[in-house]
Amino acid sequence: MRSFWGISLVLILSFSARASIPLTGLNIVGSWKFVSFLYQGQMHPPLESNLNLIFQFSANGQESLSWTRTGEPGFCQAGATYQIIHNQLHTKITSINPQNNYDCSSDPDMQLGKESITPVELRSGQLFLNIGLSGEDLFYIFEPITQSQTLSTERNL
Repeated sequence: MRSFWGISLVLILSFSARASIPLTGLNIVGSWKFVSFLYQGQMHPPLESNLNLIFQFSANGQESLSWTRTGEPGFCQAGATYQIIHNQLHTKITSINPQNNYDCSSDPDMQLGKESITPVELRSGQLFLNIGLSGEDLFYIFEPITQSQTLSTERNL
């Protein structure tokens, strides 16, 4: 399984002239699907077209990260706590799905107790996570998904 934060899924978003919205935990509540990345000012589709990468944020500070690949068996899923402090997403992995693919455990985002801090902002209704790459901005871009899309994704897990 490829690393979510790893280079194999390099997604980058450059900053546009639009102002970002200051975030609090409630601004990102809901489900978000990875749709593109921005790097060096260029927008790109996901490097893996069959990747279904979903974040779910609840109002009580709980988060779920999961991914599947269309046409491939298995999934990876982790639970975490989160806070947004000064436009940075602070997370700590608190649970790992015991039915994850065997290779999920090699991914840093599937390590129990792992903590991370990621710059985050909302732009034009999209969630931008700046994971960085070699000192440059690399943004993963997520769009909100509906409850029915979320349930469909969960059934596939």
